[in-house]
Amino acid sequence: MTGAHLEASGIKVRFGDFAALDGVDLSVRRGELVTLLGPSGCGKTTLLRVIAGFQQQGAGHITVGGRSLDGIPPEGRNFGMVFQSYAVFPHMSVADNVAYGLTARGVRGADRARRVQAALERVQLGALAARHPEALSGGQKQRVGLARAMVIEPDLLLMDEPLSNLDALLRIEMRREIRLMQRELGITTIYVTHDQEEALAISDRIAVMRQGKLLQIAPPEEVFEASAHAFVADFIGGCNWFDATLAPGPDGDAVALAEGPRFVLPRGKDRPGDRPAGPVRVALRNEDLRLCDAPGALPCLSGQVLMRAYMGHRTRLHLRLASGATMDADVPSGAALPAEGEVVHLEFHPDRARLFTREAGPVDGWRIA
Repeated sequence: MTGAHLEASGIKVRFGDFAALDGVDLSVRRGELVTLLGPSGCGKTTLLRVIAGFQQQGAGHITVGGRSLDGIPPEGRNFGMVFQSYAVFPHMSVADNVAYGLTARGVRGADRARRVQAALERVQLGALAARHPEALSGGQKQRVGLARAMVIEPDLLLMDEPLSNLDALLRIEMRREIRLMQRELGITTIYVTHDQEEALAISDRIAVMRQGKLLQIAPPEEVFEASAHAFVADFIGGCNWFDATLAPGPDGDAVALAEGPRFVLPRGKDRPGDRPAGPVRVALRNEDLRLCDAPGALPCLSGQVLMRAYMGHRTRLHLRLASGATMDADVPSGAALPAEGEVVHLEFHPDRARLFTREAGPVDGWRIA
């Protein structure tokens, strides 16, 4: 990537026979916040540790600002770290915790005091400088960790699941504060999480990982709407999956779901040629299905409601189709919702169907939207 601040190329890490990272390439622009997202064991924290210098890669290279970091220990990389476990020193005051990195770098006196106070004001802890960690809430402890990481003016800010120990409301508040501060300071940031909503809300780009490989890196909207891999589509938001066959024709591409519905995807400027005929998998997101009185012009699926789950402004219907397969649909909450045991019809617009080959890649790289 031209103008990249961080370049990680061909990174491999093995633990015995297990490939924790299998040739990962990652480029991050200066001032960008990139989230490493994926399930437990996918390699995202291992990649962060390699970048930080805590884990030596078996192969590959890392540069930051054009400087090679190969063989450079963590203390020589000028990176800020924010951990899941807060990692504050219990015997030190808030101010001393934040000053720790500056002291280690030889910053003393009025300059250190000024920078510490500015960092504490930025995280809304200016009035708590003299307190000790036992008198702080979880959110306040995480703010101390954030201030300590930022006060050294790092070349790179690394955040490893920093909000996972906080309650739901505080996580939302803290991720907003982190994003605003990161933008204000322009610090290049690598953020690790397994929370899809958090990644969508906070990132300039999301790097989705699985089994030691990076499957897709793109802005949140593209990762969600134009997933490059079936795993990405399923992991980001969840999908209902259907086996289908694809038959290109003169007026468009005919899709026949094994569950019954058929529809045509017309060609346009974004898809001028034929897609290959044969078996495909069709993904339909829960929110792209809507209740209808009876099958009509749009493709429609029918099933029995097994369970309703009220989720505030929407209700999730869990259904069993005639084939025995199950699926979910998210519909607006309201008095007209079907009862459990009732048979309902759910229609969808063909343009909202996402097609993937059996090898789990997008059909010829096209986005269905």
